[in-house]
Amino acid sequence: RVKNAPENIAAQIELAEAYLEVGRYQDAADVFDVCLTLGGPKAEIYARKAFALYYRDGRKMTAQARAAADQALALNKLDVQTRMLLGQDAFLNERYAEAIRQWRMLLDSGAAPAQERALRNAIANAESRARKQD
Repeated sequence: RVKNAPENIAAQIELAEAYLEVGRYQDAADVFDVCLTLGGPKAEIYARKAFALYYRDGRKMTAQARAAADQALALNKLDVQTRMLLGQDAFLNERYAEAIRQWRMLLDSGAAPAQERALRNAIANAESRARKQD
């Protein structure tokens, strides 16, 4: 579809998501850049780009991934994908208070109703680990 209609943003997004599914993270990030060029700045596209870059770099929040996340949050401070990613990174790096803050922001705002149960469980897990850390 992209070859036949390179200006089709939906097709570009599908291609980027397919790249993510098979672990071609740099290719996905590149296609998300095309989407941003074609459709202008969108929080959800910056969020997906941050995700791709984060996984490309071995689940490390590099300056590139952080810049994409920051751009997503500048457009939507409650972008679910971005807050989930930032919370995940904080949790994996034992910054439990930060993880809790990211996830609680989503929970308290009601921005992620489909993830409410997962958020509650993640927060409880982070709180438990934070207590053990002290």
